[in-house]
Amino acid sequence: MDKIEISKLVADPEQPRQEFEPMAMKRLEESVKKQGILVPLTVEKQKDGTFLIIDGERRFRTAKKLGLKVVPIIVHEAMDNFERMVTRFHLQEQHTNWSSFDKARAINSIKSLTDMTVTDISNTLGLAKNTVTGYLNLLTLSKRTIELSVEKRIPFTHLNLIAIAVKSAPSPKIRRDLEQALVNKVADGVIQKASDIAKYGRVIREENQKVIAKIISNPDYTAKEALVDAGIYGDIQVRTIVNHASWLSGFMAKAIELGFNKNLEGAGQKSLEDLEAKIHKFIDTAGYVEQGK
Repeated sequence: MDKIEISKLVADPEQPRQEFEPMAMKRLEESVKKQGILVPLTVEKQKDGTFLIIDGERRFRTAKKLGLKVVPIIVHEAMDNFERMVTRFHLQEQHTNWSSFDKARAINSIKSLTDMTVTDISNTLGLAKNTVTGYLNLLTLSKRTIELSVEKRIPFTHLNLIAIAVKSAPSPKIRRDLEQALVNKVADGVIQKASDIAKYGRVIREENQKVIAKIISNPDYTAKEALVDAGIYGDIQVRTIVNHASWLSGFMAKAIELGFNKNLEGAGQKSLEDLEAKIHKFIDTAGYVEQGK
């Protein structure tokens, strides 16, 4: 580990980290005051003798604020833009406070630079394909949503579902209004579960203008109320039950094949065949299988 004069460090203009949570920065400042910078900055030496910061933007800003003259560094070998972006991504992944939007910008920078497919990016960064797609979805959200998500620590899953939910809004203005309404509901605790955002999304896809207006105007308007007002709550409940019943029916058929009938005696069933027959009767009575729903 080496040390270098802070005046020789150069911030990377391609740095994807743009959200620096004030309280986290304050805690870092207090830590550096007491113990100095314990984790070296990762840098890359440039031809002009300066050192480009690959990892350590927060530590660099804190050191400048506190008037430190030198900081510890680890010098990385020279890289091209792609290698630098991938290296920075993996280094940043080790930080707990790198925001969802910072990560989204980093992934998008790699995608834009190389024209890589989502599958290629997934393999390069070690992320699932749907996770890569989810982060790219975040870039459709507004600056206000970005700021509020950092302040309120809104999870990636919720942000991704909001981006998906508002895609089918009938106009750009309504889309932005819905986005703001949903992110406010998350921040205020009206939305507790990610699945509730998907329910709002179902209502938005129905293009029920009256219900959409309520989602936007009423901060306490819940997902269940929206489903009921849109006339699809009961439909969703029945479909959910039928889906579970269909899965259980298949599971029972496999159990019968393996000869597990005797294990049902304590559950008050004569046999797995008997239980399976009851499940099929329920599905047929619901009438959804025959209708192809």
